Amino acid sequence: MDEETVIGFDAREMQVAYTTSWPPDRRERFLLTEALIKPLSIDIFVWPSLFAPSVTVVGGTDQINFYESDLQIPLQHRSLDNLWRDLGAMHQYLAAALQNRQVRYWEIAITEVMSSSDPEELIVHDVLYQAK
Repeated sequence: MDEETVIGFDAREMQVAYTTSWPPDRRERFLLTEALIKPLSIDIFVWPSLFAPSVTVVGGTDQINFYESDLQIPLQHRSLDNLWRDLGAMHQYLAAALQNRQVRYWEIAITEVMSSSDPEELIVHDVLYQAK
């Protein structure tokens, strides 16, 4: 039987079209199809977090500027994986920080699934909570 453990929570942006942050060569290399609205992943380089600072990836001559945010997870609520440890604290923080802004985002939980037959085998996946 598999055992699932929540390792943290995050809020991911839902405003930026992936085509603006994914140049054609990146889409061709990493996506099986372009017939999608947005690629979703626990990887912040695929699906940016509201709490990640502006990240720039430089590859060759291409520069990719991901979602820019001034939000940070307070140290007392941050896990080693740079996730929120407490979903309620994240709700309170976002309500206060975004009260005068129109920001669309998804709240997610990131979990580990371990098979009891093989404790070394880990599967990490995300569980969508709700859109804001």
